Amino acid sequence: MLSSMDAPRDEEGKIVMTKEYLRYICEREGQYSTPRLNNQLYLNNKGFAAISCLEPYVEVEALWLQNNCLEKIEDISTLKKLKFLYLQNNVIERIGNLEPFSELVRLDLSDNRIAKVEGLSGLVKLKDLKMQNNSLASAESLKGLLDVAGSLEYLDLTGNKIKSDPELIPLLKQLTKLTSLSLKDNPAIHEIANYRKTLVAALPGLGYLDGNMIEEIERLSAEAFAKGGKPEEREARKKYHDEQEALRQHKIEGEREYYKKVEERMKKTLVMIKEECIDRYKKLMARREELLKRIFAAISCRHRRRKGRQEEEHAEDYQDREGPPLPS
Repeated sequence: MLSSMDAPRDEEGKIVMTKEYLRYICEREGQYSTPRLNNQLYLNNKGFAAISCLEPYVEVEALWLQNNCLEKIEDISTLKKLKFLYLQNNVIERIGNLEPFSELVRLDLSDNRIAKVEGLSGLVKLKDLKMQNNSLASAESLKGLLDVAGSLEYLDLTGNKIKSDPELIPLLKQLTKLTSLSLKDNPAIHEIANYRKTLVAALPGLGYLDGNMIEEIERLSAEAFAKGGKPEEREARKKYHDEQEALRQHKIEGEREYYKKVEERMKKTLVMIKEECIDRYKKLMARREELLKRIFAAISCRHRRRKGRQEEEHAEDYQDREGPPLPS
């Protein structure tokens, strides 16, 4: 049973990471007291003011540091196997010291004080970046995203201060792997004319925008609108619905043809079953007649034998009553 341990504090009263306290946290979370045996670290909701003493945890792949009081990213350079890093709900103002993490796949920096995307150049496998509720305000502040343009698939910029900017959409178009983007609760969504249509048309690989799936009809309409406005969009919608109706009719005809063939096969099968049943019935009746003949023959034979024995017995009785024959 682990004894409780008070969080260590520095001279200013801030909670600090120490080797002993990290070991205590690991044991309390059901993990190993030996640092190199752990591949996950749960250091969230502890009130830490700074990161330290993590050098021995070289096998860690997932690190939870959310809901602390961290002001910067530091002293985690030895965690080269890190794939998931959660730093949301801190007071971080600058992205830095992430260059060693070439294996990092997910990075959550939501709810901090970051005003500029930077320091991502070493994250060659980064797919998921969450930066909700920070202080990003322009396309210029997002240029650091280009360092991960070859891998980034999910980008959440909800709740920032991003405004409409001539460079914003061209910058987003360079994120060629992007499949999900959220710009909710930013001024830009109200400032960009026909916001959703514009973004959908500009980013052909996008599957989700602001949490909503982009359907085929929406993409076709948006692309048509970008080319020729409302008339082109109406034409594209009409064409799409006509094509869908034609496909529906084709499907219906195909189903009719299919069920027709099924019905014909069933009829043929029923005829075959009927003929087979009749044939089996005839064979059974023939066998029945043969069995009846054998039974009647056996009964007749038995009757003749019994009659013959009765005649012999009658003759013997008659002879006994008449006595021996008279001498001549």
